[in-house]
Amino acid sequence: MAGKSKKLLFSEILMALMILEGLLAVLSIFRIPFQPERAVLFGLSKSRLVIVAACLCIMILLISCQVLFSRSFAVEKKGSQFSDAPFSFIPSLIIAVCWYAFLLGIFLLVLYFSPQRNFDSAISSVIGRIWGIIGWGLLLSIEIPIWIYLNLGRQNIAFVTGDLPVYLALFTMGYCFVLLSYGHMDWGHWGIFIGGICILLMIAVWLWTIFKKSKFFSKHKSQINTFWTCFFIGVLTFSIYRTVGIGVKRINSPSKAYWDLLADAFNHGHLDLTAPPTTHDLTLYNGKWYVPNPPLPAILLMPVVALLGVEGVNMTIVSALLGALNAVIVYLVLRYAAESGMTACKRSANLWLTAVFALSTNHIWLATTGQMWFISQLVTILFIGLGTIAVIRGKPAWVSGLMIGMAVMARPNIFPIAIFLMGIYLWKAKPYPEVEWGKAVRWAIGFGIPVLICVFMELLYNYLRFEDWFDFGYVTINGAESIVEAVQKYGMFHPHFLRENFEVMFLRMPRIDTTGERFFFQPGYAGYSIFAMTPAFIYLIRGIKKNWWVIGAWVSVILTVGLLLLYHNTGASQVGYRYIQDAIIPLMLLLGVGVGKKPGILFKALTILGVAINLLSTYWWYIGRA
Repeated sequence: MAGKSKKLLFSEILMALMILEGLLAVLSIFRIPFQPERAVLFGLSKSRLVIVAACLCIMILLISCQVLFSRSFAVEKKGSQFSDAPFSFIPSLIIAVCWYAFLLGIFLLVLYFSPQRNFDSAISSVIGRIWGIIGWGLLLSIEIPIWIYLNLGRQNIAFVTGDLPVYLALFTMGYCFVLLSYGHMDWGHWGIFIGGICILLMIAVWLWTIFKKSKFFSKHKSQINTFWTCFFIGVLTFSIYRTVGIGVKRINSPSKAYWDLLADAFNHGHLDLTAPPTTHDLTLYNGKWYVPNPPLPAILLMPVVALLGVEGVNMTIVSALLGALNAVIVYLVLRYAAESGMTACKRSANLWLTAVFALSTNHIWLATTGQMWFISQLVTILFIGLGTIAVIRGKPAWVSGLMIGMAVMARPNIFPIAIFLMGIYLWKAKPYPEVEWGKAVRWAIGFGIPVLICVFMELLYNYLRFEDWFDFGYVTINGAESIVEAVQKYGMFHPHFLRENFEVMFLRMPRIDTTGERFFFQPGYAGYSIFAMTPAFIYLIRGIKKNWWVIGAWVSVILTVGLLLLYHNTGASQVGYRYIQDAIIPLMLLLGVGVGKKPGILFKALTILGVAINLLSTYWWYIGRA
């Protein structure tokens, strides 16, 4: 009883605080000088009057809720009675609305304090007038869920039954539409658009509550819950990537995107680019400019470009979408691996590991660029992840083979990953060190045939462009002079490059600048150590076990790293060391072995540190190095 009284007392104090904050927010509206010609009532313009009225309505609603859940009601009636009521989804819906408000508030603050403010004069004008309302909204989005918990108890919040991820996914999707609409309409229409989205989301939640009562839901509950979890991860990751991109002025397709142009060229029956905006990192042959990189990203974009046209395709959005899809794929890889016994990770560990991949590696930077090389890496991760899921789930060998073959058509050097997938197959078939050689050989043949077909298609592509099966166009690329000279002198792979690659990959560290003349965090153009980029990688040392899939994973990682150490460049100008993404799927699973069932405080702290490092590095790349 004493515990309940303390909770109720705290909820009353919290409510008083929310009302006080609301009054201060309303007062902040009056601090701006009035414009008599626009005054409607009490010297307020129509827009300010609407804002003040909305704030007062919210405060009245908050007070009404406190009265409704007064001490006697909360003590005597809270519990299973409310959770069984027809409107039991409302608390979780309110929490989801708070989530939506929180995301919008953060986005507005990102706009206000980011360089984008210099390119949109309305940002200072609009946000500067309602900063108090934005601050109150952010506080309410944190305080209201706490108040609901104190008055209803956790058992009455639909999070327990799995509904909250659905609500958060829906409202985060609404936030995604807000991000995509930014810059395409004025602020007045943008505000109406936000309100319209919120109404549509409320309708979607209502339809969801009806759908939950259907037989179809009961029959497929597990698959539906998996879908919503993945959908939430995807829309949240896209939201973060796009918010970061807008914050650092990376909104439109860069000049070196190329894949949209190449997709358009394919649609029109030729392999060269027509009048590219720049020729950097293109290859000139017989008077025509070609994209030297393998063509898979352009092939995937062909239907999109055919439908929307080159002008209608924003490659920074494509980049963020690919990055979000990769986060979902990594989560599924981790989940299926845990379900099959490859790792001992529980759900929380898999979610933290997904956060490591999405935010605590330079994948977050890759997903904001929209440029040719980086989109190739995003596509490569996607198909390696799909191939890994296929073999974990016991799909036919040709399925995983096709996925890896497709990945080769984005980055040919990832072929050692085949050993990792072979290790998973052997682990599923027999315990170490036993091997059923007949079945293993048949699996390898089934896996290898589609890979060889894809390799042949890539070599044919070379021949059609350069009349040479093995010419990828890198030797004559119109790129950095030092890189081209190194390739021409030593070739694509050579021990000469080992020392510099090793230094960047493992030893080089970001610098802190205290002069005040530059942005304080200076990671450097050439990149820096993968352990500085992702501090959680130190847990890889615990990812050592004597079984087939772990052996296969380590062999594939070592071979991939070995090839990268001999490669003719370190990744050129980059954030962190981007080539490590070629082996990120086996690395994430090995990290799962190191983390165990649940992540500890140290792992979480290292993850958060990695997030900060990669966000600072991304800001430096676009803004701080100028």
